[in-house]
Amino acid sequence: MRQIHNNFSEQIIEQGGNEHFTQVPNFSVGLGHVLSGIMAHLCSTVISAAMAWHLVTNDSRFKFSHEFSHILLSQFESWLRDEDINFRFQRCKKMETG
Repeated sequence: MRQIHNNFSEQIIEQGGNEHFTQVPNFSVGLGHVLSGIMAHLCSTVISAAMAWHLVTNDSRFKFSHEFSHILLSQFESWLRDEDINFRFQRCKKMETG
């Protein structure tokens, strides 16, 4: 411990400071800074009442404007090669879906 203090004192003197008037950092000051940073981060995650209601009713913040569907592997490969994708689209007239 004494060696650490001596090394620290030598560094202060080399930088042009006076070891008797320079404050030595201690554990409690560092811990206080860490805890302050944690509290600042936690306070930034507070959400409004409207967002809380939305999360409870929808289970997510995000909602897609469309439904997803499966594509064939050949279509995916064409998409990766930046080629046109060929497919057939059939619609059921009775149910008006698809």
